[in-house]
Amino acid sequence: MRGPAHWPYRLRLRLRALLHRGEVERDLHDEMAFHLAMQAEANRRSGLAEGEARAAAVRRFGGVAQQQDACRDRIFGWIESFGCDLRYAARALRRAPGLSAFVVLTLAFGIGANVTVFSLVHAVLLDSLPFRDADRIVVVREANSVPDYEYLSQKSAVFSNLGAWLDENMTLVTSGSTDRIMAARASASFFSVLGVEPVLGRGFLPEEDRPGGAHVAILSYHAWQSRFGGDPRILGRPIRVNAESLTVVGVLPPSFWYRGEPVEVWVPRVGDNRYFPAESIRLGAGILTDIVARLRPGVSVARADAAVQELSPKDGPSRRVSVVPIRQHAASGVRPSLLLLWGAAGCILLVTCANTASLLLARATVRRQEIAVRLALGASRGKLVRQLLAESLLLAGAGGAVGLPLARAGLAAVTALTGHSLTGWHAVEMGGPAIAFAMGASLLSALLFGLAPAWQALRCNARDGLQDSSRGGSSTTQPRLRSALVVAQTAVAAALAMSAGLLLQSYARMGALPTGVRADGLVTAWVRIPDSRYGAPEQRVKFYDELLRRLRVLPGVPGVGATSYLQLEADFESALAWPEGTPADAPRARGIRNRVVSPGYFQVLGIPLLAGREFAETDSASSPQVMLVNEAFVRRYFPDGHGVGRHVTYSTQKVTCEIVGVVADVRTTMTDADPRPEMFFPYMQRSRHQMSLILRSHLTPGALERAIRGELAKIDPEQPLYNVRTMEEVMSGVLSRPRSTASIVAFFSVAALLLAAIGIYGVLSFTVAQRRCEIGIRLALGAQARQIGALVVGQSMKLIAAGIAIGIPLSLLLARLFSTMLFGITAADPMTIASVTVVVVVAGWAAACLPARRAARVDPAGALRSQ
Repeated sequence: MRGPAHWPYRLRLRLRALLHRGEVERDLHDEMAFHLAMQAEANRRSGLAEGEARAAAVRRFGGVAQQQDACRDRIFGWIESFGCDLRYAARALRRAPGLSAFVVLTLAFGIGANVTVFSLVHAVLLDSLPFRDADRIVVVREANSVPDYEYLSQKSAVFSNLGAWLDENMTLVTSGSTDRIMAARASASFFSVLGVEPVLGRGFLPEEDRPGGAHVAILSYHAWQSRFGGDPRILGRPIRVNAESLTVVGVLPPSFWYRGEPVEVWVPRVGDNRYFPAESIRLGAGILTDIVARLRPGVSVARADAAVQELSPKDGPSRRVSVVPIRQHAASGVRPSLLLLWGAAGCILLVTCANTASLLLARATVRRQEIAVRLALGASRGKLVRQLLAESLLLAGAGGAVGLPLARAGLAAVTALTGHSLTGWHAVEMGGPAIAFAMGASLLSALLFGLAPAWQALRCNARDGLQDSSRGGSSTTQPRLRSALVVAQTAVAAALAMSAGLLLQSYARMGALPTGVRADGLVTAWVRIPDSRYGAPEQRVKFYDELLRRLRVLPGVPGVGATSYLQLEADFESALAWPEGTPADAPRARGIRNRVVSPGYFQVLGIPLLAGREFAETDSASSPQVMLVNEAFVRRYFPDGHGVGRHVTYSTQKVTCEIVGVVADVRTTMTDADPRPEMFFPYMQRSRHQMSLILRSHLTPGALERAIRGELAKIDPEQPLYNVRTMEEVMSGVLSRPRSTASIVAFFSVAALLLAAIGIYGVLSFTVAQRRCEIGIRLALGAQARQIGALVVGQSMKLIAAGIAIGIPLSLLLARLFSTMLFGITAADPMTIASVTVVVVVAGWAAACLPARRAARVDPAGALRSQ
């Protein structure tokens, strides 16, 4: 059997010969003995005696040993030939230890960078989710209220089951210690939708998911191990969460994780969230983190998306919802950054391969006489190509072996420096997929940089090679090919540098824009009081009134405030609003960002009051509803510029407030280019369980934290203080992802530029060495040393110019892929292009200086004598 269908069989035979040689040898011996015995038996039947029959069979076979050797050559010959090629390649590389070490280290860097980024990409974007049939699970976006969840559960025919959840900060008391934990409320169907079964106990029952249901909890595996010592008798044991006693009914498997900060405790009844009033939840306040659903058999994501969008907005979700796979939703925040980093790492690998190919081409020129002699002596071109590829394979294998520990160190450095900004709380480790990727990257690298010298060997002519070597010259093809590789390196390095420049400028502009907040001396800390103890609004107001009163009298604390969401962070609350002049029954209300704040909040942050007054202690729940707005709100909704005294109706409860003051614009988040309309409400009228304290102090953050904890413990010893940070740390945390992405891409671009400069240096140095006789003749005929140096530098500038000419359009193409990550800058920013061009030209000039100096110092007499 021949043809394509025959190769799998041959591949299996060769793998068996490689892995089980002793067994194959025994089979070969047994088969030969069988054929001899059969032939001897046939000879006996024809009338020959026993001894003569055996001898005749051996003669007919033509010699058993020879036949076995022939079969052995067919079976094991390729292995022995490949082994010889590898041994010869190893000896050849040992004769050039400096070149070999440089190539291995260069490849190790390129492969290590790719394995590092691949480990991140695999963990976040490629690794299988810990859910059963995860490809059948979707998330319904923009449907984030309890009525949305109930409506979709009743009306949608494309889902077999739906579940909902919302994350929530809670307090856990264990062994006298009170800690803030990340907890979540989930519907009884949530875990069944995901296909997750507890390793201990059970999930939530339907009756536990109804109002007034039993107070139960499910622990994460990590919480069970770290906080309860893996107690096998945990089921049925009470734990104290949010000042309530909950009975543990289950423990989730260790692999379970959905998205965001890992949840330690799960409780039922998503509608019990008391962060919003019950009436607001009933009317559709967006409290849910996600609604997840499992598709019915035969239903595609596209069909489900079309089906939910056809639902009536009159009775169903008030926003246009969409359906996306759970994998896409879980990684939506970090996906662009990771893909950009993977592309940058791929560019590094291309540059390292081009650099290595250029060096090996130069080495092949030196070995041109050797190759020509071997061709003249009868060596086949295929044999030479195999040997050159064997050298490439050895170099790539060594580079991959060295690259793996570099990748492990790089992964540790990236995760330590970037925190969770790039991993999104995924567990990142270098396992089997990363090692397999390293092997694949090594093999691909060997092919990429090994093809150039192999192709050159195929084109080599024995007579021309011997003549060139006797003259000390080389073919005209090799310099052109080496120059093309240098141009390619320069183009990729320039494109990568321009991309890094755009990202760095975007990050710098994010941080340079005025925030409207005086951040120096500000310290923030979060407090979350439980609903079981502070269920009534007046109880919450009393707690925070007392806490703020105590903090205001602390020595060294001139200002204290509180807010439901920190200014400049990415989190914020949005409410439907109808500014005065808008009909209350308008079909499309505007969602406007808002915060609940305390009196003194604006003074602490340094936000000036432009009109009216600030909140006062008299703005209680029994007094008229009031609010403050910012300048952007007035500009958009009151073109006459007068906001004080106007009224705004907001939220699903249609509460009307009077605007009593206008404050200066403040960036809502660090990633907003322009201030957006914003509303502020006094916490006395819209109390919250969770508030961020903001203190302006001359004390150190550590001393201030101890003072706050002491005052908090005097009010309620079970209330933890958590997430204590300075305002500078808050701002830095918001920008951590763009900073991390820009920094890593910039590091890669510097490495690519350095490798390109090394490539230019190598080509020019080799060119000077090859043209030493020509340079000597030029000098002997009267050329000046500076003219010779200018000739070498000019060659470098030609390569640089060609690389930049290709790199600029390439960078514009790359920038289109990450245009959403740019801030206040366009992909064709002329300053970035000009700056990178100057940097690349300077790098090319620096790389050419030493070869130019060496060329200018050539001794004409010595150069001519060497010929």
